Amino acid sequence: MLLLEQLDGKKMPILADFDCCHTHPMHPLAIGKKIRLDATAKKVFCIEAWL
Repeated sequence: MLLLEQLDGKKMPILADFDCCHTHPMHPLAIGKKIRLDATAKKVFCIEAWL
């Protein structure tokens, strides 16, 4: 709820309940790399080389 208040009515997709990093299955996301979030399909895609 606090996040929604801070957005002040701006429309922005929010990803919730996404298991990553220290949970199973592990799906690490590289900090600073570009990803594509498909909120409708509930999928995250890496669009930039990680190494």
